[in-house]
Amino acid sequence: MSGVGADGEIERLVRQLNLQQHPEGGFFCELFRGDRQMTFTTKTKHDGPRDVGTCIHYLLKAPNFTSWHQVLSDELFLWHAGGPCKLYLLDNEGNLTHKILGDALKDADHVYQVLVPHDTWYAAELLDDVKYVLFSAVVIPGFEFKDWIQGEREKLLEQFPQHKDVITKLTKK
Repeated sequence: MSGVGADGEIERLVRQLNLQQHPEGGFFCELFRGDRQMTFTTKTKHDGPRDVGTCIHYLLKAPNFTSWHQVLSDELFLWHAGGPCKLYLLDNEGNLTHKILGDALKDADHVYQVLVPHDTWYAAELLDDVKYVLFSAVVIPGFEFKDWIQGEREKLLEQFPQHKDVITKLTKK
């Protein structure tokens, strides 16, 4: 955008997309919530039926990060604008991987979408001098805040001491 700095672009996106403060930091707007509910036929930690799916826009702005947490459902992130962000995924066996969500046409190391399987710990941070990232998050079965589990630094360090640096870096305390 010529003549508009990153702060102006962020303000425009917040206004245009009707984004609100997210409890975890950043900004969001729910775009879709399925009008049907599903019940589970296999073992799950959900406490009852859920909407079939949900979708939000989410904008993460520097210097913020998304701290370690889990969601009981599968979550698919789809990149739209801004710079890249690094998504860390940590499974219950202690395997740590990462993906860079960003413009795959500009950088072959970036991907347009990242799937976070249910019950997987994950966190996100902006890369280098990136001012913001805008992506959608599709959650199936649909997202409910009661299905969101905040990672606690001490408990995560006890469970995954081999990942001390990245856990400490991406937890708030």
